[in-house]
Amino acid sequence: MFDGSTVREQVDVLISDGVIISIGEHEAGEAAIVVDGKGKTIIPLLVNAHAHVYEPQHLKESLAQGIGTVLDLYTANEKAKQLRVFNDSIPYATYYTSGPGATVPGGHGTQLGYPVPTVSHIGEAKRFVRDRADESVDYIKIIREPLRSTLDFETIRALIKASHQYDKLAIAHVSTLADALSISDLRINGFAHLWFDSAMDEEQLAQLTAQEPFVIPTLFATKKLLQYADQQGLNLHHLPFEKIQTEVHRLHQSQILLLAGTDAPNLGINYHDALLEELRLLKACGLSDLEVLKTATINPAIAFRFLENQLIKENSKANFLLVEGDLTSDIGSLSNVWGIWKNGTRIK
Repeated sequence: MFDGSTVREQVDVLISDGVIISIGEHEAGEAAIVVDGKGKTIIPLLVNAHAHVYEPQHLKESLAQGIGTVLDLYTANEKAKQLRVFNDSIPYATYYTSGPGATVPGGHGTQLGYPVPTVSHIGEAKRFVRDRADESVDYIKIIREPLRSTLDFETIRALIKASHQYDKLAIAHVSTLADALSISDLRINGFAHLWFDSAMDEEQLAQLTAQEPFVIPTLFATKKLLQYADQQGLNLHHLPFEKIQTEVHRLHQSQILLLAGTDAPNLGINYHDALLEELRLLKACGLSDLEVLKTATINPAIAFRFLENQLIKENSKANFLLVEGDLTSDIGSLSNVWGIWKNGTRIK
C-alpha cells in the first residue's frame, strides 16, 4: 500500500460505513466482505491538478479512471455552481475550481465563447478577487500570456496580495521563463504550465527555488501544442521538447513540488487516461515511479492544503484504488486498475 507518503507491504484496510477505521493486520469477521488484494497495490484516488471541466460527464469519466479529484483552472461561475452539486455523488470525481481567471479585456481566456470578468488596471485587482471569493472559488488563477494582451506585473502583484488576504492560493498561467521568474518574486503559490521558450541558468534556478512555488508542467499538453505549432508553421519560439523535460528534471532535483495535470480538454486531451500519459512523461524526466505517483497524490495534497482528506489514513473516507502489480516500481500498472472505491462504495 502507498498511502500517499509511505509504502507498506502486506496490510489490510478495514472499512466501516464508508470510513477507514483501521490499517494493519486483521482477522475478517463473519459479517465482513473480504476483497483479496494479493499481488495488488492500494493507492489514493488520483488528482488531476489542471483541467477545464464543462459537463458532469467529465467528472464521471475521471473517476472511472481512478481520478478522484479534478482541479479546474478556468470556468464560468454558473458552470462551477452546476458542477459542485455532484461532489457528494458517488460516481463523480470531486470538483474544485478557480472560477474565471484574472485576465485583461481581450486577453487569454476571453476567447472561449462566454463572457468573463476582466481586470483592466491595478485598481480592479482587489475587487476581482473579492468577487471570486464571494462565488466560493477554491483558489485564484492569474493569467500572464504575452501572445495576447496581458496583465502587467504590478496588477499581478495586487492580485496575489488580495488572494492571500482572502486566504486563497494564487496560481499563475505562464509560458515564458522571464514571466515565471518575475512572478515568482511576487509570492505566487504555483504555476500552471511550464515555460517553453528558454532554459534556466543556475542563477535563475536558484532564484526560483528560493521562492518555492509548485509547478504543474502539463507536459502532455505542451508536447501537443508545440507539435501543432510546428505542423502549422506558426512562429512560436520554443525549446525542443526534450529540453523542456530537462527543465522539469532540474526543478525536481531542486525540490520544487511537481503536480500532474493534463489541461483537458484543450488540444483534444481527454479526462481519463490522458493523466497516465502525463505520468509517463514525468517519469521520462528522470523521476522514479514512486516520485511520479506522488505528483498525482500527496504533492497536490501538500500544494492545495484542502486535499489532505484525499490520502489513505485512519478515520478518513475510504477513497482509493486497487491496481494489479506493484505500482511503486512500475507506474505503467495504472493501466491495470482492478477496483475503485469512493466513500467506501465500489464503483468498478
